[in-house]
Amino acid sequence: MTAPLTLLIVEDETPLAEMHAEYIRHIPGFSQILLAGNLAQARMMIERFKPGLILLDNYLPDGRGINLLHELVQAHYPGDVVFTTAASDMETVSEAVRCGVFDYLIKPIAYERLGQTLTRFRQRKHMRESIDSASQKQMMRCLMPMLAVNLKTNCRPALIP
Repeated sequence: MTAPLTLLIVEDETPLAEMHAEYIRHIPGFSQILLAGNLAQARMMIERFKPGLILLDNYLPDGRGINLLHELVQAHYPGDVVFTTAASDMETVSEAVRCGVFDYLIKPIAYERLGQTLTRFRQRKHMRESIDSASQKQMMRCLMPMLAVNLKTNCRPALIP
């Protein structure tokens, strides 16, 4: 089972951010939903809470979301980003896709589409965790015989005088 996720919504229109959060609360798998109204708040929350998914608007009062996306890529941030912007900003959407965003949503965001994106994200995360778990089990199966041989050959009983 996939661990619950923290999601950060970076959106300067507070009523819109709250509507997104309310919708997401009804989707299983998201344990904590955080809101940031600008890039400074977003950076602080990313540092503090390490959200697994960031819903990132492009136009914010203190800069552009695409710049934060570049920072996250540069820092090899392990979480994913869903980029949101206006339909007229396709050049920025292309740039975001080249940066490796999980998905992009054109504003106004259709909640059915947001739900599909979040469901796909959870499915992919579950699949990755299953692969990681299987890889660890397989690695242990391979290592156990070697460890047993090592214990037999390298561990000698202590001589008690």
